[in-house]
Amino acid sequence: MKKILVPIDGSENSKRALKRAKELGELYHAELIILTVIDNGRFFSIEFKDELIKILEQNAKELLQNAKNDLSDYPYGVKTVFKFGDVPGEIIDTADEEDVDLIVIGTRGLGAFQRAVLGGVSHKVVTHADRSVLVVK
Repeated sequence: MKKILVPIDGSENSKRALKRAKELGELYHAELIILTVIDNGRFFSIEFKDELIKILEQNAKELLQNAKNDLSDYPYGVKTVFKFGDVPGEIIDTADEEDVDLIVIGTRGLGAFQRAVLGGVSHKVVTHADRSVLVVK
C-alpha cells in the first residue's frame, strides 16, 4: 500500500477517518492524500453564490491546512487536494488520478460544511469506486 486517500469535511467522522488513515499509513509507509470537495452544484440558483463559494473555498483551504499541520510529524508524505464538483464523483476521480490503494472515509459528514451525507457520499464511494474503501465510524 503506497497511497491512501482521505476525503475530509471537518466533521468528527472525517477526523476519525484521518486518524485511522494515519495509523494505516504508518504501518504501510504510505503517502496520505487529503481531499476536500465543495459541491458547487448546490449553489447554481443562489443569488450570492460567488460570495458563498469564496467563503466555502477559504474554509476548505483552512481545513486542509489544519489537517496538514496536524500531520506535520507524519514521515511518509502528505498531499492536500481541493476540488469543486460532485463530492462522490470527485473522490472517485481523485482516487483514480492519484492511483491510490485505499480510500478511508467517514460514515457521515458535513457535506458542503453543513449537511449530513451518510447514504450520500460514503455509500456512493463504496458502491462506485474501483478501489478498496474503508468506512470509519
